[in-house]
Amino acid sequence: LPIPHLLMLLTIWNDFMWHSGLSGTLVSMIAYVVTGLLIFRLLKELNVGMVGRIAGVAIFALNPNILYLQSTAMTELLLLMTMMFGTYYFILWLKKNENILLIKSSFWIMLATLVRYEGWFLLTFAALVMIFLAWRDRGWKKIEGNFFAFCFLGGFGIFLWLIWNWSIFGNPMYFAFGQFSAHTQQEAFAANDLLVTQYNLLLSSKIYSIAVKFSVGLPMIVIALLGAAALFLNRNIATKVKVGLLLFATPFFFNVTALYMGHSILFMPNVLGSGWFNVRYGIMCILFLAIFTPLLFSYKKNKYWHIALSVAILGAIIFPFSYEPVSLQDAKEGIARKDLKAAGQWLAENATNQDEKILISGAANDPIIFLSGFPIKRFIYEGSGKYWEESMTNPAKYATWAFLDKKNSRDNIATDLWENNKLQNKFELVHEDEWFMVYKIKEKINNKQ
Repeated sequence: LPIPHLLMLLTIWNDFMWHSGLSGTLVSMIAYVVTGLLIFRLLKELNVGMVGRIAGVAIFALNPNILYLQSTAMTELLLLMTMMFGTYYFILWLKKNENILLIKSSFWIMLATLVRYEGWFLLTFAALVMIFLAWRDRGWKKIEGNFFAFCFLGGFGIFLWLIWNWSIFGNPMYFAFGQFSAHTQQEAFAANDLLVTQYNLLLSSKIYSIAVKFSVGLPMIVIALLGAAALFLNRNIATKVKVGLLLFATPFFFNVTALYMGHSILFMPNVLGSGWFNVRYGIMCILFLAIFTPLLFSYKKNKYWHIALSVAILGAIIFPFSYEPVSLQDAKEGIARKDLKAAGQWLAENATNQDEKILISGAANDPIIFLSGFPIKRFIYEGSGKYWEESMTNPAKYATWAFLDKKNSRDNIATDLWENNKLQNKFELVHEDEWFMVYKIKEKINNKQ
């Protein structure tokens, strides 16, 4: 989805900002700070005291997985920020019934739909909340205009994304079922009987719940659920606001649905699979915890209760620090880990002629493009248009080097050229390790000799 890329364009033109990763981490760090401020402001709107507001921000800001992810170019923090903005204004609209607040909510939700697909669920759930409230109050005529205005602006990004897929790939659903979609990526797991959550709702719910537990710790989950119970017992908060706050649970339902439909997969040691994979998805429930836990402070208004609760929350925040953040473990030890740095460094040291093009599958090996330190114009990949298309028929037409991952079914060079011996005719193997192979065009090798 385009928003993360558009934001990175502001700085990624600078080679240092790109090769250092700062173009992406800058976005994550800003989103981290803004999300914390929004948590504080929303809790204030819910009449939570200062201690509770600080606790809510601390639950989010001090979580070790959040601290790690906000230092990376991943999209989690940007999604959390846009979801927080959208839900914040939606709750304010429920409280104050000012149309401008609903417009602001739909705008930020539209941005969330263009960051990650969890935003699509947020838009859907917000629309369902509006329908439910209209049905409960028998006031559809009063909300009809607001509903369609909200859905039009909030869904405009999805409309543009469908049009873009249709115009470029000839299929508006290419993102969901195309060659590089998450659904297609899972086919390799399905072929090895590893997609065990598909069409199993109970197991999908269990696996994602365990991922949440790894990300935030069981004590924090228990306290947050108690906070949810306190919310619905609190008569000082309007029912429609209580229902609106359930929007913070949408990441849970999205990820369970994705596992159930076979569009996602999670691996965790001693749970499913033999290593870590995509376990960071569990951290998307952090906003639910950060908002619902502080509501316990309004349940009993005496200092001893507040002191005991503060100690319990502090312990729950500290608990995840007793082990290495699972998001970091996934990156360092998970099944997606490869010795990418060594491969990128080999290219940097050997493919030194800046006029020589490198044929590579960006869909499978995009980190290598980054780690080589070379400008992206040196690479012929899936985004290179006719150069890529012609190279898949005649790899020697433009490229001097060919890089492939021999164990990755998404690497088109490996599956279409190397396995069919189309590459070996004009290229010679010059480097190989556990994962990667590098070929160089024979005539350049002969000329050098």
